[in-house]
Amino acid sequence: MIIPSWQSAHTELSSLEMQIDIETEWIKTNGAKRWMVWFSIEGDLRFLSHRNVMNLCERAAARAGLPVAFSRGFNPHPKISLLLPRPVGVASRCELLIIGFERVIHDARWLERFSKQFPPSAKVLRAEPMPDKSHIWVKSVTYRLPLTDIERKVVLQYLAEMKGNRSSKNGQIKEDKNIKNYIIDIDVFEDALTFTIAGNRQTSPVGPNRVLKEIGFTEPSEVIARLIRTRLVCQISQGNL
Repeated sequence: MIIPSWQSAHTELSSLEMQIDIETEWIKTNGAKRWMVWFSIEGDLRFLSHRNVMNLCERAAARAGLPVAFSRGFNPHPKISLLLPRPVGVASRCELLIIGFERVIHDARWLERFSKQFPPSAKVLRAEPMPDKSHIWVKSVTYRLPLTDIERKVVLQYLAEMKGNRSSKNGQIKEDKNIKNYIIDIDVFEDALTFTIAGNRQTSPVGPNRVLKEIGFTEPSEVIARLIRTRLVCQISQGNL
């Protein structure tokens, strides 16, 4: 069971490249057939669907002349995927793309060519090899939502009630299965709400709209365009699940 800490980290990150944490269980490899590529997506591009973003990445790889591997069968497609698809309308500083190559790539010299094919509102940040026979999954994802004065009051009231309901009269912790099972951190800092949602090896984190609805936003779609995905924490384990 995940128990919220109720203590958010408010330190501002100095660059976009610090927005993703990768935890590994072995020494990093110098080359691999699969590479992880981090990029940000902001501005009007945040309204692109998952399929549109995939098209953007696939076409960028083709124009850059990357030796991308293809699946087999009657309808082969490039082995490119997003680890945690971004909800439409949400900006992100921590998108993670997995690219499979036809052969082992030992360095990231190809990244500059790939980066030049992205539009201005999408920025490639860095790349790192991903060892073969490994599995990557999302441990947590963090979002930030700027609040109006009225929204701030509503959210603060909710958080106060939530903290107060954590303990019953006999001192035992009460469990709210609607929210406490997947929120590991939530707080208001200055004029913005930040919250972190947990994932595990089998299941990706739930969408941020579910959290927003739980804390008083009856129509999350009305504020989703203000939401920013700020941090992604992943785990890489040996062996496919």
